Amino acid sequence: MGLFGLFGKKENEDPSVSLPMTEKEKFVVGTYALWSEYCGGSAQYIGGYVKNRSNASMVRGVLNRDWMVNNKDSGVDMVNYILDHAGEDEAAQKKLAFDCASACNMCGRMYIGGYLTREEAMELALKAAREIQKHYNSWEEYYQAYIEGTASGSNVQDSIAKFQPILEKVRGMADGPFSVDWNTAL
Repeated sequence: MGLFGLFGKKENEDPSVSLPMTEKEKFVVGTYALWSEYCGGSAQYIGGYVKNRSNASMVRGVLNRDWMVNNKDSGVDMVNYILDHAGEDEAAQKKLAFDCASACNMCGRMYIGGYLTREEAMELALKAAREIQKHYNSWEEYYQAYIEGTASGSNVQDSIAKFQPILEKVRGMADGPFSVDWNTAL
């Protein structure tokens, strides 16, 4: 550690703290792999980014701006709200995949931002991941629904054209979501 802790590698900037370790964690990270890649992050990390000081600041800003999340309680409340309303009517059913993936992603980002521990983030995200697993039969089916859902669940216009190349990239990842058994016990 450098002068006053300002220089040199910090303990919390080790990329391995951001990698999913269990099949459950890999499944959760897979639920938002497309969004992570779309946002300039990486499908390999919890929350899409390495857990470090600059990414923590960035995701806290995104959570606050996009989701009105600025602490643990507001984040847990928002995730529960999303899950309570995901797929409750025909219009929402079309974006169930996107809503549940957003809940999982938000949990990962709350871990990066320091609002949740890794264990808390995974426990909360698994609620959403179980919903995804219950409604879809494979990664392929889920991702197609997710891509369609981004059109109504986000400000991404022409989501099919934007996400199809990302899906191809994710399909080709040796250790990516398609390497995780869809029927992983969650």
